[in-house]
Amino acid sequence: MNKMIRKSIKSLTIPILLIVFVSFSLLGQTADNIVINEFLSSNNTSVLDPDFNQYADWIELYNQGANAVDLSGYYLTDNLASPQKWIVPNGTIIPADGYLLIWADGMDVTDVGLHTNFKLSNSGEEIGLFDNAGSLIDSYIFEKQVTDVSMGRSHSNPVEWLFFSDPTPGTANLTAGLSSNLQSTAPVVSLKSGFYRGRPSH
Repeated sequence: MNKMIRKSIKSLTIPILLIVFVSFSLLGQTADNIVINEFLSSNNTSVLDPDFNQYADWIELYNQGANAVDLSGYYLTDNLASPQKWIVPNGTIIPADGYLLIWADGMDVTDVGLHTNFKLSNSGEEIGLFDNAGSLIDSYIFEKQVTDVSMGRSHSNPVEWLFFSDPTPGTANLTAGLSSNLQSTAPVVSLKSGFYRGRPSH
């Protein structure tokens, strides 16, 4: 009888261990595959936050790995010297080759969406993602931004950051991007108003 019980327990143990192994594989220690993929630090008319019906700053994370990653207890910050500024809530999973949109609006709520306790500054700031052990996963330091123009990784060359006049929160950065956000300066009039004949002298 004891042999039958031991055999039965053994037969049950194998599937349980298999389930645990598969679960661990799907949510394995692949945090290095999570990157900051795109952000918008001055959102006036571009993307509407459906939770609060407002135009708010946002940060997009991308899982470039083949396994889903559990981000429970990770941290997101706009100050690398203060890594634990906002904690990612439990149960936050980012699927393989998937995107996660986080609103950087200072609302600090997680029941209707992910909303951090800080906002981004379009004059220039830092974005940092830390794991639950406090190790830096990814970061980006940006300079002055243009309203309604996002900044993100090139889809074809992820190490290159581009400016997108057509932001793509929650999806791949497939729209045309520019390597600079420089805008033309206001024209300078060198002559006084009036009527002139011939070519003006300089």
